[in-house]
Amino acid sequence: MVERDGHWHITGTLRIGDRTQRIRQSTGLPAISALRADAEAVRFKLERQMRDAIVHGIKPSCEVAEAADRYLRMERDKPLGWREINVIKQVNEALGRRTFERISDEEWSMFVDATNAGNSAATKRRWLNCLLPFLRWCAHPSSGWLKQMPEIKRPRLPRRRKEVARRRVVDFRPDLIAFLISHAAPHLAAQLWVEWSTGARVSSILFGCRLCDLSLTPGREQIVFLETKNDDSVVASLHPRAVKAIKEYLDYRGNLFDREGPLFLDHQNRPYSDRTRAGRISGSNKTAFRAMRRRAVHGLIREAVLLRRAGDAAAAEAKKADARLLAKVTQHWFRHALATNMLSAGADLKSIMEQGGWRDVESVLAYAHGVESVRRRHVLNLPVPQERKAKSRKKMPP
Repeated sequence: MVERDGHWHITGTLRIGDRTQRIRQSTGLPAISALRADAEAVRFKLERQMRDAIVHGIKPSCEVAEAADRYLRMERDKPLGWREINVIKQVNEALGRRTFERISDEEWSMFVDATNAGNSAATKRRWLNCLLPFLRWCAHPSSGWLKQMPEIKRPRLPRRRKEVARRRVVDFRPDLIAFLISHAAPHLAAQLWVEWSTGARVSSILFGCRLCDLSLTPGREQIVFLETKNDDSVVASLHPRAVKAIKEYLDYRGNLFDREGPLFLDHQNRPYSDRTRAGRISGSNKTAFRAMRRRAVHGLIREAVLLRRAGDAAAAEAKKADARLLAKVTQHWFRHALATNMLSAGADLKSIMEQGGWRDVESVLAYAHGVESVRRRHVLNLPVPQERKAKSRKKMPP
């Protein structure tokens, strides 16, 4: 270890048996006594890598922590989400001080299983969807830290019955939707009517549309969501009921001079905080939605009590069933409802895809739910074959 140009440099010759390797390399550390130990650690690491390359044929790699830091700092068109960041941090905490060539496929599998102990198959698959892009990046020829992708077995999703796996969107009737939104705070009601009309995701509502992206021109009312989940911009038409709610909200909101500002603000007239990196959408939106849902459920229960007191047990039980349904509703139900309602109304698939921002027909069909009354109507409209009496055949002579 020598000082040169104000930095610690490694210089000398590494001898292993009858083979030698000359070393001339800077540690990149300033030549001060406080960093001498760190420079020696760099020298020891370099010696170990060169020894592995000469004796075992293992090319120099890097530590997982260094790769994770580069991966997190890498410039992207779309920043990493909170889930991806958390997964990379978990990898760094467990394997950060080890180099890639010294981690076997079995150890990667053990790490995945230990981290996801107790998680469902779907949760584990989502976790792997964040880890595998990082490993593929490490295995890219530009880095070459991973010689090949580790074999990690992806869990198979259990096959579930359709009625269990899907939401009860068909029972989410228009009157229930209106009743639910009538209990919303003023800043939330317009968001929900837009979600009902466009099927937009919560992230698009809160962070994907500005005031200038809204057009209320009579007969051409529409809203633009920029950079949605699949990086596509969506131009969605607005229903007159949603337009009415937006106009009421704009009167309530005020401050319309900032055309580049977000369209929807929280209850304090401030932009929603993008806390996706912390693991959740803005808490203000969820808090307001849960409070609205709680008020609506309590309202239905009160109506059920009054009906039972009046002696109408059947109507009271129906109100209680509606209350149980609303207690399960989330904002994502509106996206399912859009696909279901438009498909049931006979809309063409192209219009549905453009309205909801779906890229393919399979996605639309995954969101759409079968409506028994619509299916029965189509069955009743089937053309009835005309019955014709068969001509009697003449008996052949014996």
